Amino acid sequence: MSREYLDFDVAIEKTAAGYSARVVDSPAGQAAGAFVLPFEAAELAQFMIAVGPPRVPSRRLMPAAVRVTDVRDYGQRLNDALFSGPVGSAFTLSLDRASAANKSLRIRLRLAGVPELDAVPWEYLYSNSLVRFLTLSDDTPIVRYLDAATHPPAVTVEPPLRVLAMVSSPSDMPALEVQREIDLLKATTADLVNNGLLTIDVLDKATLRELQRALIDSYHVFHFIGHGGFETSEGEGVLVLEKDDGTADRVSGVRLGTLLHDARDLQLTVLNACEGARTSGRDAFSGVAQTLVRQGLPAVVAMQTEISDRAALTFSHEFYYFLSRGLPIESAMCEVRKAMAISDEASEWGTAVLLRSGSEQPFQFATTRPVSQPAKEERWESLYQAAGSAIASGAQGTAIPILEQLQAEKPDYHDVTELLEQVRPSDIPGATPTPGALTPATSTLATATPTPAAGTRLPAVEATGVPSLAATGAVPLATGGTDVSATGLAGERTQELPLGGEQPAYGEGGPPTVTPPEGGSGKPRPQRNRILLGLGGVVLALVVGGTLYAVTRPD
Repeated sequence: MSREYLDFDVAIEKTAAGYSARVVDSPAGQAAGAFVLPFEAAELAQFMIAVGPPRVPSRRLMPAAVRVTDVRDYGQRLNDALFSGPVGSAFTLSLDRASAANKSLRIRLRLAGVPELDAVPWEYLYSNSLVRFLTLSDDTPIVRYLDAATHPPAVTVEPPLRVLAMVSSPSDMPALEVQREIDLLKATTADLVNNGLLTIDVLDKATLRELQRALIDSYHVFHFIGHGGFETSEGEGVLVLEKDDGTADRVSGVRLGTLLHDARDLQLTVLNACEGARTSGRDAFSGVAQTLVRQGLPAVVAMQTEISDRAALTFSHEFYYFLSRGLPIESAMCEVRKAMAISDEASEWGTAVLLRSGSEQPFQFATTRPVSQPAKEERWESLYQAAGSAIASGAQGTAIPILEQLQAEKPDYHDVTELLEQVRPSDIPGATPTPGALTPATSTLATATPTPAAGTRLPAVEATGVPSLAATGAVPLATGGTDVSATGLAGERTQELPLGGEQPAYGEGGPPTVTPPEGGSGKPRPQRNRILLGLGGVVLALVVGGTLYAVTRPD
């Protein structure tokens, strides 16, 4: 089921006047033109909220006047900025030549010289002339391309595709429900495992030592679920693994690559920020993913932000299903995006980023024995059984997204609707609660300050206790008064402040803590001001005193 590609390589580079887009190679030759990012930082922040999980409260609280509701409009503006002038002409001609040759045109973005643009969600490029998002068609897949010193040959896979999974939740980081994440991953892939297409082994401990020992055996994919971030002092991205004592071990891409590089059959890493794995000021996984690819790993799939449970269920199943069917990794990603696009109202299909080096595929599937393909009924039954097991063990938080996914795929399957009504909280119709999440009714900001009028500037840093990292010149996007929590305004796309600089003065005993509501999980944790997702290291928005601000002049 191979697909042949012609490559359209376009590099964005810094110039004295700003940026330029340069076509390095294409079926139509080379071209160049100016590139101007068509968005302010605040607009990008709003967009990332808008395309996130539909359950995120901030999407409901953001006023319509400042909320991005049309993903297509965003994608078209970005597309028109990139493919304008000579670059646009070269792209159109390349499309025609690829079509005439009965091949696809693979768009390879080269962003090595502009790391501040790494976290711009290029996967949402929308062509008005083609009337579609480019990455939702296998005719025009989008890949973020990096040069690597070596390009290992494709690994021949005799099914099953072997996946090594790690779920990391250090004791001194915001808690993830490890068993829940494992159960969700296994539930959504059970039909693939039962039919011999896939195996998933989960590490007992999320330590480098355990990973090293596991990689003595042969695996094709390393699948990580947990926290990622960017170490400003070291200038590199990290994954947060665990030490032997359970505390955080911030592992750089270089350290991780030392182990993965020598695992000869391992060709792919998946980096997944699940619900609750909050990002730092930079894209959580971009630094690690780039390092792994530059070290010679053929492909990395990294999530730009956390994704909802529903999206994670669809992604994991469809990605491994299409990959195990022998599709090129670009085609598999395209099919995953389409499955996510039609399975929910959210636009999380653009969250996953594919980073690659070289042009060859990482895997070749050679089947010397019959391998059966799972029927739809097998998947529905495996989801139903997994949900039932979760309910029986009292893990309603695990059962809810599984039942929601089953209901979306087969609404009349057994008593799925009735079960969902029984386990879903009655006060949030249609919403999936995050275990341990705080709600406006149960939490407030400890550093509450009077809510300023919309359009006013952020009070002085000293007055709010926000470190200088937070920046000056912020404009309120939404207000909810001091009785609305930071989580309620900014949802899961937040990171507790302070991220650096001086600690705010909370007085004796430090900041107060809030205990999770009855039925939730997790440890009591301090309630502080919060910072919203940043792109390219820029702080985009923050919450102070129950007010969500857009940062317009970063420090």
